[in-house]
Amino acid sequence: MTLHTILPHELVLAGIEDASYAYQDAVIDGICMQVEFLGSARARIIRLYSANLADYLNPLYAPGTVIHYQPTSIRE
Repeated sequence: MTLHTILPHELVLAGIEDASYAYQDAVIDGICMQVEFLGSARARIIRLYSANLADYLNPLYAPGTVIHYQPTSIRE
């Protein structure tokens, strides 16, 4: 990642170490993806890992889409 800014990088990246996200890899309808849990069986799609290019054109699986998803198990 390249940042072009006149601000010092300490100011731009302040607090990035404290950020915590509930990301988990999931397989939904045969498509590997990374999701962020929002609670109550809802998740937001963060990114797709699929090798099938048609999956990226499907608006149902666009990053940012909120889907119904209940994880079966959480690995840490």
